[in-house]
Amino acid sequence: MKYCYLLTLGSKETICISPFIDPVKVSSWEEEDPLQVFSASTVTQEQKDELHRTIYKEIDRGVDRWVQDTRYLPRLFLGGFVFLVAYFILSLAVRDPIPMIDELVIASIATLAAVHIMSRRDRKSSLALKQRLTLKNQAGACTFALDDELKTLEHHLYELSLSDPIDLAESIATGEISFPCDLQGKNLLHFKEQFLTWVSFKRKNMLSLVKQLEKIEGDSIRQETFSSRLLKLSMNGTLDLPLFALTVELSK
Repeated sequence: MKYCYLLTLGSKETICISPFIDPVKVSSWEEEDPLQVFSASTVTQEQKDELHRTIYKEIDRGVDRWVQDTRYLPRLFLGGFVFLVAYFILSLAVRDPIPMIDELVIASIATLAAVHIMSRRDRKSSLALKQRLTLKNQAGACTFALDDELKTLEHHLYELSLSDPIDLAESIATGEISFPCDLQGKNLLHFKEQFLTWVSFKRKNMLSLVKQLEKIEGDSIRQETFSSRLLKLSMNGTLDLPLFALTVELSK
């Protein structure tokens, strides 16, 4: 069983916490594994469409990665062969005052071109096409279920979005933020790992801020400076404070 979570933020933006955000994990999806989608409220058709678009893109990226990994050795041998052939032909056919330089440059360009062409062909191969269709059919057959803990989490994030940004930034910096819901509940068992993976791909700056926050624990002066920085990032629209608070909570 694979799990996916739809999380609606205070801004009404819905994010998809998918098990396939990391392209490496797409290849581990077995055909017999169903996909269960949890949400806090009934999913609209528009949300379903956006969910499927998101997962389909992740599947495409994952299959591309899988094909590239599978075909790594053939590409390596092809690249080496093209380089040697191009180099020796140019060495014998072209006479120039600076030996080797032109040959190496042109042979390298020919190698890169050959590898690129082979990579494109691999991504469009019948093997890759079959894998894409199989996984997308599984994603299209996903089932939906409501989860109370996810509803509680959404409500808390909404309340945080209504709070004073100055107070919220200070609470995050001093470690006074807490979440009332059970983020390790039965249905949210995989939420923490998948959410942090999603953050690492979609909100990389948050993980960097979390590491900085860990280093200033107990230092009131640096915490004050850090809260000011959080407030500035929030006002610039580059940081969602409630979502960052959740990231901090799950990173503990």
